[in-house]
Amino acid sequence: MTAGAVVILGPTGRNLGAGMSGGALFVLDAEDKLANQINSEYVRIDDELTDEAWLYDAIALHAEMTGSSHASALLRNWSTTRQIFRRVSTFGQPVVEHLPEIATRQVARAIAR
Repeated sequence: MTAGAVVILGPTGRNLGAGMSGGALFVLDAEDKLANQINSEYVRIDDELTDEAWLYDAIALHAEMTGSSHASALLRNWSTTRQIFRRVSTFGQPVVEHLPEIATRQVARAIAR
């Protein structure tokens, strides 16, 4: 990934972030294993979860567009969920301050048709 943002709501494999040169990656780290699965030559786990409102909106849009019961459950339990999300960023690049805007629901509905 060179720019943009990705949200991962499930488990990841090893070598996460290899080749990543920018952008932001938000990972649900329910089992606290992310530190052992990233490619630490390319990426780091940020000290704090920034852009929480953006992340919530992205998951909410996903839940609405797909009917995902998993995403809906994460949102219902947001006070707990937010504590197990990690933001992953690249080394040598400034932290992305402006994430892509979440498509409005009207636009997303039109695309889904």
